[in-house]
Amino acid sequence: MKQVEKSKLPDIKYFETEIKILSLLDHPNIVRLFEVFEDDKNFYLIMELCHGGNLLSRMKNNKYKEKAAAVLMEQIVSAVAYCHEKGICHRDLKPENVLFCDESPHSPVKIVDFGISNIFVLSLTNFQNEIKEGNLSLQKMDSQIGTIYFMSPEIIKGSYNEKCDIWSLGILLYYSLCGYPPFVGANDSQLIQSIFESKLTFPNEDLKNISESAKDLIKKMLSSEKKRISAKEIMNHKWLKSKLKKKLEKKSLLISIN
Repeated sequence: MKQVEKSKLPDIKYFETEIKILSLLDHPNIVRLFEVFEDDKNFYLIMELCHGGNLLSRMKNNKYKEKAAAVLMEQIVSAVAYCHEKGICHRDLKPENVLFCDESPHSPVKIVDFGISNIFVLSLTNFQNEIKEGNLSLQKMDSQIGTIYFMSPEIIKGSYNEKCDIWSLGILLYYSLCGYPPFVGANDSQLIQSIFESKLTFPNEDLKNISESAKDLIKKMLSSEKKRISAKEIMNHKWLKSKLKKKLEKKSLLISIN
């Protein structure tokens, strides 16, 4: 149960949007919302239990082996593709918002925290009918929102579409294989400049064993908005398909970077 104090909600519209979005979603890699209750002081969200911790905690001082990263990404990208098909943009994809169902090394994952997500259609009232008819009225988003390390350049500029999620996934894939994000800075200003420049490198000491197809996918995910690959296209990329054909070893999925 997730308890939300009404007095601590900075803007109740984001909470209401989160509830509406979660009520529309039914995917094996997205946390399920069962019921919502409220009293004078709180909202109570009855949600699917995930007790395996988040991705950030598992990645601390570690990076994923390439095959394991592919298994992880396939689940996350599948969920994001499903959201985008329904006109929903998450806008805050990061390791903290990827939870493991249990503590086992091969636990499935769930995307959580749709608190700043957005439905990028013009009418929420007719949303479900538009989905059925395949007639979505798309709109650009302009809120500078999310977690800076995973923000796309166009979010910072203030005009973007659902492909901002793909950028975040590209950062996540690079992070999982390397152990740190591709764009960094000593402060927010320098980090933003690094994101704008988008000078993507693959250091030999950290990515020397990473396949060229993995690098190709990352480049396509971290390209300009117009050239950026879609979630569906990621699912059909040669790197993901080739890695998922191979059996995942029962040994450790992680490599220590201490």
